[in-house]
Amino acid sequence: MKVRLAKPVFFGEELKEIKAVLESGWWTQGPKVAEFEREFAEYTGARYAVAVSSCTAALHLALLMSEQQSVAVPDFTFPSIANSALAMGYDLDLLDVDPDTYNMSEIDYEGCVVPTHTFGNPCDMDKIKAPFIIEDAACAIGSHFKDKHMGTFGDVGCFSFHPRKLLSTGKGGMLITNSEDLAEKAKMLRDHGRESKYKFMLQGYNFRMSDITAAIGIVQLRHMPEILSKRRIQANYYTELISQHEIPVMPQKTVEGADCNYQSYVVRLLEHSSQEVIGNMYERGIETQIGTYALHLQPTFSFHPSLQNSGKLYETTLTLPLYHELSVEEQVYVIKSLKEICHQIHARVV
Repeated sequence: MKVRLAKPVFFGEELKEIKAVLESGWWTQGPKVAEFEREFAEYTGARYAVAVSSCTAALHLALLMSEQQSVAVPDFTFPSIANSALAMGYDLDLLDVDPDTYNMSEIDYEGCVVPTHTFGNPCDMDKIKAPFIIEDAACAIGSHFKDKHMGTFGDVGCFSFHPRKLLSTGKGGMLITNSEDLAEKAKMLRDHGRESKYKFMLQGYNFRMSDITAAIGIVQLRHMPEILSKRRIQANYYTELISQHEIPVMPQKTVEGADCNYQSYVVRLLEHSSQEVIGNMYERGIETQIGTYALHLQPTFSFHPSLQNSGKLYETTLTLPLYHELSVEEQVYVIKSLKEICHQIHARVV
């Protein structure tokens, strides 16, 4: 049996919408982008949504608009926001994370803080205080904390539409905010700083989204209830199987009031390293990977002191296959294989 790590969901309606865009003759930053922005804002409950070329672009613009001198970022994350911070000359603080939720915990910071909802798991936003908050909600579409959509707690929220995300357009991202000033500034910055056709007010970028991308996003967004329901059923079944088989792993935990979308199903291995397991799973036809990176262990950020929880999670977290078409039989095979491999490694060590 071959089991992939992830696979974008495709509903067929996307082809019709792409064809309509191609026939319209308006391919970039046109009416479909505006429609996608309106629907995304309505879905998340934000006042404004600004479509961009990637989540990294959204994070970059958000950090630029924060006008702070320093930025605090969780160490256990993908390096997008940290790279942007260094490129802009910010003082970068990498923070350790909670070993159970994998998220930034309580913080009161004098600068810009970037809570990341790791693998779609909401941070406890009641415990995060700062003059400017950028929510890295790259993985968190459909996730809520206390019945409020992630990305709407801070000054800005940033989302990704990468193929491994629940809503996938191939590439693309979205910035949401309740501030009209920030929304207008983001729209200028994504289009070379342009205020009108003949007036450039800011030093900006080419971070625009195409109408083809937006057309795919509109279809995907309208299917989010179905996508979320299936993903949560699959995640709950993984948790049930792990408990039944008494495997030495700990699934990612959520805080009270959090409703996770399970963009990824990640567990912490209690007795082994992820690298010990990944190769063995692959030999059985199962794709897995680490959770994510401990930034301070990467050469780019090696100036930073060691962070215990993040470093340990980098060594021991394992991402299991999870996607819309994953079958019950495949999930059973994944968990049975994981159990057998853990036992085999343990026997060799003993």
